Amino acid sequence: INYTARFEEEADTPVTYTVSIETEGLSNDKFAAFIYTGITQDETQKSYELGSPVKLIAVQDNNDVGSLGYAFVGWFLGETLVSENDEFDFNVTGDVTYKAKFVEGIRVSVRAERGWPSIYLLNSDKEVGGTSMSTLLVPGRQLKLSVNPEFGCRFVRWTVGEEEVSTDNPYITEPLNEAVTFKAICEPASYQLT
Repeated sequence: INYTARFEEEADTPVTYTVSIETEGLSNDKFAAFIYTGITQDETQKSYELGSPVKLIAVQDNNDVGSLGYAFVGWFLGETLVSENDEFDFNVTGDVTYKAKFVEGIRVSVRAERGWPSIYLLNSDKEVGGTSMSTLLVPGRQLKLSVNPEFGCRFVRWTVGEEEVSTDNPYITEPLNEAVTFKAICEPASYQLT
């Protein structure tokens, strides 16, 4: 009689780490910040394997948050700011809790005569105004405003009320501390035929 011993390697149980998020500054934080999972039931705590990619999303200006007058400050680890972007991507290195901070915001609006305006956070290519051309801003921050004039028109100036504030397009605002509406003035371009 011959006996044969067979050994099979047990699969390693993967080590998982917990990613959690909290919010600060909101009385009603429902849907204000979550871990994006690609499905409709996004979460505020989830387990991941080491090195897994994770996307955190803060909802800066929707009806649940924006109508209450809050603006997104940034993602924090403890008291350290790690990103001012509402979407933040990272790879899991261990258990971690990020905090999404919100403060009372100021309403900034942009209008245009004969053109299509855009609002961008300074140092970002992400447009924040959407179709309403209005956003909530953390007091003291700057915006980059731009306008695409209608066909046959040219950009002339940015105004607040009747006061001209810039002839630059795009225009980087001064730090803003109160609600304001910027208006892009575009006029029909004149051509001289020879």
